[in-house]
Amino acid sequence: MTVLHLIASESRKQVLEKFFQILNNENTASIECPVIHHDGHQLIFEIVAIDLTESPIIQGYIVNARDITLRKEAEHKLQRYISAMESLHEIMVRFSQSLNLDRVLEMLVIGVNRIFPQMNLAVFHLVSLDDSPPHPLRVYDRQAVQNTKLVQAIGKSLLNLKSQLNSQVLINIPNIQAEPLLQDFNSFEGSLLIIPVVANQSTLGTLSISSPKLNAFDDKDEVLADMLIRQTSAILERIQLYQEEQNRRQLSEALRDLSFALNRSQTLEELFEHTLHYLSQVIPNDTCNIMLLDDERQYAVIKKIVGNIPQDILLEILDYQFKVSEFKNLHYVIQTGQPLIIADTRNSVYWKTILHQEWVRSYACAPILSNQEIIGFLNLDSIQPNAFVTVDPAQLMVFANQVGVAIEKIRLIESEKAQRELSDTLRAISDVLTRPMSLEELLKAFLEQVAHVIPYDAAAIWYIDEEKAADHFSYGVGYEKFGVQDIMPTLQHTAKNSHLMQRLMSTGKALVVPEIEGNDPEWQDPRFSWIKSWASAPIFIQGQYFGKLVLDSTQKGLYKPSYIPLLETLTRQLSIALENVNLLETLEQRVAKRTQELNRERQQLQTILSSMDEGVIYLETTPQTPNLTVRYVNESLRTLLGISSDQFIGHSLSIILSRIKSEKIVQHINSLLESVYQETKPTQLVWRDEFVMQLVNGQEVDFAATLTVVKTEVEHDFTWALMVLRDISQEKALNAQRERFVANASHELRNPLSNLFTRMYLLEKQPDRQEEHIAVMKRTVERLNALAEDLLDIARFNTHSHLQFQYIQFDLRELIHDIIEQQRSNAEIKGVTIIEHLPEQPVQVWADRKRIEQVITNLIFNAISYTKEKTTVEVQLEEQQEYILLFVQDEGIGIAPEFHEQIFLPFFRASEGKVSGTGLGLAIAKEIIERHEGKIWVESDLNQGSRFIVQLPKRLPQHFN
Repeated sequence: MTVLHLIASESRKQVLEKFFQILNNENTASIECPVIHHDGHQLIFEIVAIDLTESPIIQGYIVNARDITLRKEAEHKLQRYISAMESLHEIMVRFSQSLNLDRVLEMLVIGVNRIFPQMNLAVFHLVSLDDSPPHPLRVYDRQAVQNTKLVQAIGKSLLNLKSQLNSQVLINIPNIQAEPLLQDFNSFEGSLLIIPVVANQSTLGTLSISSPKLNAFDDKDEVLADMLIRQTSAILERIQLYQEEQNRRQLSEALRDLSFALNRSQTLEELFEHTLHYLSQVIPNDTCNIMLLDDERQYAVIKKIVGNIPQDILLEILDYQFKVSEFKNLHYVIQTGQPLIIADTRNSVYWKTILHQEWVRSYACAPILSNQEIIGFLNLDSIQPNAFVTVDPAQLMVFANQVGVAIEKIRLIESEKAQRELSDTLRAISDVLTRPMSLEELLKAFLEQVAHVIPYDAAAIWYIDEEKAADHFSYGVGYEKFGVQDIMPTLQHTAKNSHLMQRLMSTGKALVVPEIEGNDPEWQDPRFSWIKSWASAPIFIQGQYFGKLVLDSTQKGLYKPSYIPLLETLTRQLSIALENVNLLETLEQRVAKRTQELNRERQQLQTILSSMDEGVIYLETTPQTPNLTVRYVNESLRTLLGISSDQFIGHSLSIILSRIKSEKIVQHINSLLESVYQETKPTQLVWRDEFVMQLVNGQEVDFAATLTVVKTEVEHDFTWALMVLRDISQEKALNAQRERFVANASHELRNPLSNLFTRMYLLEKQPDRQEEHIAVMKRTVERLNALAEDLLDIARFNTHSHLQFQYIQFDLRELIHDIIEQQRSNAEIKGVTIIEHLPEQPVQVWADRKRIEQVITNLIFNAISYTKEKTTVEVQLEEQQEYILLFVQDEGIGIAPEFHEQIFLPFFRASEGKVSGTGLGLAIAKEIIERHEGKIWVESDLNQGSRFIVQLPKRLPQHFN
C-alpha cells in the first residue's frame, strides 16, 4: 500500500491530478488532504512529492506523507480565537455606543452567534426574586426556530444551580446528561455554558449558551465568555449608573411636583389622583391603585384606581373588600413592613387572583404608613411578567411615605373641619332652643344639622309609647328614596322584637353596626335590605327614656365606634330642645286646638262647597284689584261650565256674563254690582232668576242663579259677591215628562172608566146582554190593574224599594217561544208576521223568569204596536260564552237618535198619541235588566224601524245571596 492509498478513494483522483499539475511546472509538490485512520477517525496529512525524472541515476518520484492533524487543529483554534476576539471587539464598540439596557442585551445575545459558532441556542434570563423560574428576556436560535422546551428547561435548571450562580462564577457543563442537577434536560444532549451577568456586584441575570455537541466549550471559550461578560458588565454598570441618574432626576422632579400637588390637595380624592399620576410617570404600569385599611385592619378597600381597565370592572373592584388574612401579598407587607415585588403572579405563592384580575402578570406593593402604623397600600399591576423586577423598592417607599404624610395632614384638616362643623351644628341646635318651633320643625332642623357632621341616606326620630312599651316612628327624612316612607309609621320596636332597642334602653349608650349581617334576625325584612350600616343613640328627658335617633346608610362600614361620642353629644342637645318644646306645649296646645277648630271649619266649608251639585263662584275686591275679582270656584261649577280654574281665578264675572243668552239679565246683574259698589254704607243685595247659558261645547243649558253682593267695609272699600248656579235643565225636562205622564195617565184612566160607566148603564138597560157587558168590563178592569201595577213598579224602582227577585235556572229559548205564541193573535189582527230565530238547543240562564217574561213581552208587544201593517217582527236569540243576546226588530216608524237614551226614562214617549200606553214599559224593562247585571239599548232611526237588544249574563248576579 502506498501513501496515496491513505487518501479517501472519492478524492484520490483529484489529489493526483493536482500533484501532476504542480509537478509539470515545478520539481516539488506539497498538498494537504484528509485521510481516514484505521479506527475510522479523519486525519489531515501533508503529502510532499519530488520529481526525479531529470536525475541521471534515478527515474520516478519520491513521496513523503506527514500527519499534521494536531497542527491544523491548533491553527484552526487560533484562527477562531482571533476571529472571536475581533467579533468581541466589534460588539464592545457597539455596546459603548448605546445607553439602552434592552438594546445592549439584544446585541449581547445576537453577538454570541459570532463568538461561539458551535452554539445552537443563546438565552438571557433575568434573575428571579422568588422561587419561580427566571424569565427569558432574550433568545437567539441559530436555526431561527425558538426551541421553547429547551428555553424552559434552562430556566428551571437555573433554580438548581442558584447556589453556584450566586458565587458569580462561570459554569461549563460538557455533558448535560451527566450533570445530576440538570434533571429537566432528560430529553436533551450536548453541552451548556452558563455565564452570570454581573453589574455593580449583583447578578442581573444569566447568559446560557447551548450546543448539541459534547465538550463543545473549552478553556479558550471560557476565556472568551469571561471577557465578553466582563466587558458587558462594565457597559451595564455604566448604563445602570446612567439610568439611575435618569431615574433619580425623574424621581426628584416627580416628587417635587407631587409634593407641590399634595400641598394643594384639600381632599383624599385629590391626593390619591395626584399620587397615582406622578407615580405612573416614574414607574410604568397598566394600573395602579391606593388601598386603605379599615380601623380594625381586617379589610382593605381600593379608594382610587387609574389605568386601562373597563368602567364596569373598575366599579366592581372599587366596591370589593379585600380581607387581609386571605391575601398573602397584603399580609406579607403588613407583617414585614417592606415592599413586595412579584415578578410573575402565575408562579408566586403570594398572589391570589380575584374578580377580573386574571390579566395581572406582575405586581408591586409598598406599605403606606401614618404615625409609624400601616394604614394602606400603594399597588402597581402590569400585564407583562417581570415588569417591576428592575424597580427600586425604595422608590415605591418614597411615594408611599409621601402619601402617608399627606393622608395624615388631610385627616388632621378634616378632623379640624369636623370639629368646627360639630361646633357649628351644636351652636345651631342651641339656637333652636331660643326660638319657638313646632315639634316637626324642630326635628327637621335637627336632622338637617346632623347631616353636616354624620353622613346618612335616611334618618329618623322614634318616640316611645309608654303604654305599649314600644318605639314608634315620629319623623324621618330620606326614606322616600327607598319606597318605605308609607310603611314607616306602621312599624314599632320593642325590647322583645329588637335586641338593639333592648341594648339602647339598658345601657343608655349609643350603638353602631358597621356592617349588617344577612343572618341577623333584626334585618330580615327585605324592604330594608338597602341598609348596610346602622347607628343609633337613645334620647333621655329628665332621666327617662324618651326615644332614639336612628341613622341608616347604604355604605358598608360607614358607622364605626368613633361616631359614638358624637352621636351621644347630638342626642343630648336634642333632649334639651325637646324639653324646651315641652315647656311651650301648653301654649302650643291651645294654639293647635284653635287652629284645629279653624281648620275643621274651613274643611267643613270646603267639603260642603265641594259636595254641592250647585256651582259656586266667589269674588271680592282688594287694594290691588278694586274691581270684583274671582277668588274661588268649586268643582261643580268647573264641571258644569267646562272651564278650568285658571280661566276663572283672577278674572272678573264677565267670564260668566258673556255666556248668558239674555242681554236683559246681563244688564240687570251689572247694574246690581255697580249700585252696591257705589254705596257709602254697608249694603247687602240678593238677586234670583233663571236664564239660559251657552257652555264651552256650544250646548245651551237652563240655570237658576242666586247672586249675593255685600259691602262690609266702606272705609277700606271691601266688597264681595257670591253667585250660586244650579243646572235646572233636567228638572224642567222631568217636569215636562211628568206633565205628559199626567196627561197620558189621565187619558188612559178616563177611557176605561168611561167604558165601565157605559157598560154599567147598558147592563141595567140590556140585562139580556149581561155576559157581553161583563166580559168587556172584566177586560177594562184588567187593563186598569196592569196600569196600576206599572205605576207601582216604577215607583218602587225610583224609590229604591226592596223588590223580591226569584232567581232560577230555566230555558230562555222556551220562554221566548211561548211569549211569541201568545202575541201571534195580536200580530195577526194587524197583519204582522212574527219570525223567530231561536237556537235548536236549550239556552239555560239564571234569572227571575216572571220579570224577564215581562221585559220580553213588552218588547214584542211594542214591536207589533209600532210596526207597519203587513210587515214582519223578527225575534232572534244568540248564545255566547258568558252572555245571551236577544234581538227584537220591527219595521215601524223608528226612533230619532237624540231619543235613544230618553226612551228608557220614566214618563217619556218618543211618539205621543200614536200608540196607547203610559210610556213606562221600557223604563221598567231597563230597571229589570240592570238588576240582572245586563244591558238594554236600541239601534234605530226615523222611518227605518227599530232594533232593541238585550244582553243578559248566564250566571247569577253577584249581588244575589
